[in-house]
Amino acid sequence: MKSKALAVQLIPETTEKRVNRCQLAGHSPSSAVRIEAPRSSGIGLVRTAVPCLCLFFSVETPAQEQEITGILDQSPLFTTFEAPGAGTESHQGTVAYSINTSGAIAGYYLDASSVKHGFVRSSNGTITTFEVPGEAGTIAQAINTSGTIAGYYSDASNVFHAFVRSSNGTITTFEILGAAGTVAQAINTSGTIAGSYSDSSNVYHSFVRAADDNHLRGAGQKKKRSGNPRPIRQRVRGYCGILC
Repeated sequence: MKSKALAVQLIPETTEKRVNRCQLAGHSPSSAVRIEAPRSSGIGLVRTAVPCLCLFFSVETPAQEQEITGILDQSPLFTTFEAPGAGTESHQGTVAYSINTSGAIAGYYLDASSVKHGFVRSSNGTITTFEVPGEAGTIAQAINTSGTIAGYYSDASNVFHAFVRSSNGTITTFEILGAAGTVAQAINTSGTIAGSYSDSSNVYHSFVRAADDNHLRGAGQKKKRSGNPRPIRQRVRGYCGILC
């Protein structure tokens, strides 16, 4: 008897209310009318419960689809740019390598003669090109939060040497003494530089150059200034750049 009383409470609606529910759920009103003539109370209860469940899910689904569609519609914004003087032929153009927390970008470009030059693009879009004076090609590899850039350049014999460029444009070149080539590849917020060099047998080794310019450690050594660090040779170059 209790179960029958509960069953009666599950279908308190009139035909008009069920028609409105079916219309909201996208069903035809006739589906609600057919419920009014059940063959038995048990069958009527089942048929009444099904439209209610359909109404529940059909109301939630459009909202979920709208939310997902909104997420997919939020396409990322792309801004393309070219360094001034970049060539337009095959294997020429502009290559961005690194970006810092303020949005400044460092990289290099190849001109119409396929010569490499460094550049830095500020967050407002201003591009400054630069190069190590008197050398064959300059590649900026990394930029830190203060705008200091680390990279490498090639000389007339196509030997690689490393450089660090301060935010005011001063370029300091350095290399591992006795190395066949030195490349600076990363710089952190304190100005410490990591990179690699090759020896006379073309075997590669790693290095870390302290921010104070006075110490250089090979890979695997402790951070303390102890032992026999590899000697380093460096030269300070004058500013050479074009503000565009």
